Amino acid sequence: IVLTASLEGDLAPLIAMLTITDADSPLEDVAVAYAWDPRPETDWRPLDGDVIAASGLVSGSHVLAFRASDPDGNTSLEPLEVPIQVVIPPSPNLTWLLIGALVTLMVVGAAGVSLRHYPAYAGQWVAARDYPLQQIIPLVVTPGESVDGERLSQRLRTTQAFSTGDQVQDALDGLVERGLMQREGDVYRLVSPWTAQVHRWVQGKNIPTLAERIRTQHPLYARTRDFFTQARFRLEELGAEEFLLTPQGQDHLQAGYGAVYTRLIAGRPPTGDDFTAVCEAARQRYEAAGGDETDMAHRVAMVISDRRPEPGARYRLYEIRQREGLAIVPLDSALFGQIKPNRTASDILAAEIDQATGQQNLYAISGPVSGDLSFFGRERVLQEIIDLLDAGQPVGLFGLRKVGKTSLIQRLQGRLDQRRPIAFVDTQTTVRQQGVWPLYPAIVAAFVAHLQRTRSDLALPDLRLWPEAGSLSPAMAESFLQDLRALHATLAQPGEKERMLLIVDEIDRLLPAGRTE
Repeated sequence: IVLTASLEGDLAPLIAMLTITDADSPLEDVAVAYAWDPRPETDWRPLDGDVIAASGLVSGSHVLAFRASDPDGNTSLEPLEVPIQVVIPPSPNLTWLLIGALVTLMVVGAAGVSLRHYPAYAGQWVAARDYPLQQIIPLVVTPGESVDGERLSQRLRTTQAFSTGDQVQDALDGLVERGLMQREGDVYRLVSPWTAQVHRWVQGKNIPTLAERIRTQHPLYARTRDFFTQARFRLEELGAEEFLLTPQGQDHLQAGYGAVYTRLIAGRPPTGDDFTAVCEAARQRYEAAGGDETDMAHRVAMVISDRRPEPGARYRLYEIRQREGLAIVPLDSALFGQIKPNRTASDILAAEIDQATGQQNLYAISGPVSGDLSFFGRERVLQEIIDLLDAGQPVGLFGLRKVGKTSLIQRLQGRLDQRRPIAFVDTQTTVRQQGVWPLYPAIVAAFVAHLQRTRSDLALPDLRLWPEAGSLSPAMAESFLQDLRALHATLAQPGEKERMLLIVDEIDRLLPAGRTE
């Protein structure tokens, strides 16, 4: 038996309750209807003769009439007609065992909580229209329920509302300020639970729309969609934080990878357990699509986050690759901002996949390396250079191209940055076709820039930064020496010897072509 009821217009505050009691036989069951107006001064009671026998409950429309009376029993309102739609399945052996069936139009507290509070409640909810997370929470929290941020985040995922724990916490605090929730220690409750239930009934249909707004407004979600769209992928949403990416282009990304399971992690570093969970989810997804265990050795999955993986988490990637064959590619969303005319989204993604799958050419490095993890094996040479410089000796560093000379120089700068003034000039950018004269003002400017960064309290002397002279002259050379002497005099402390370090990269460009001496 399906019992439904509808109310229109000013009858919205009504709650109707049908109770079907079992009599001697199913056809003699009796349906009794009661209704209440939530206004405390009014009591709705059924009119005489409006008790409907079960035999009269046939498929179709019925109208139950009620009359209102005040607390003294005085009838003052016209009869209220409640339309009831009854649907009985065509089953001859139907046994009615429904006792206390409730047709919920609106739920009003038995304690007499009035819907007079609803307009104010709804007004505060509407005022949060620019904060969809604040609007969706009252619709997914059960009245009377206590929730914390973690539990609420899990429930929001079921609605596909992608949000971080910090965002959920901020939304809860915002609802407390609006008077829609109250905080009790570490948990939160809806105020006026029965009013909140009415609100859920009225606005619950908006949950999918609000969830979509929350997803599309999240920076990580939006940037991920834009990036993979530019990389020519079709995105299929699997949940609030899951995608299935299908490559649409004809580049090497289609070389056996197929659709790629992808998970978003926002507001926290990915952990080893996250990578394990992604491996299992990818396995289920790929096997459901017709793959097998051996297929995992030729597949990739992705984890996209706005934080770097926590220390040690990457070791789990190696374990998964060795055990399962699946290559999980962790992508930092900062990569999405590195798209340039000569470096497309497809190029960035291809490089990350190649690195994760072991197809990267580790020697194909176009520029100097940096960072403690990238620079190793030259510590002894670096210390020898520092010892020579401390002794006042000039140093020459020679070697074939791409053996790491510039990387070593940059490492030297980092080691000596706070110890002495340093000027680094690259002849590839300073020496021009018309001569070497631009090198001299570049040296002075480099010293000044370093001192302004490391010794901002130092009053620098007036220096001459020459305009483009077009050629090197004795006067320019003399001015250059005077500027260096002025800088040195400003830096020197009484009784101490101040040394300035000049580093010239690609110095062979200063040598006249064709000379052997």
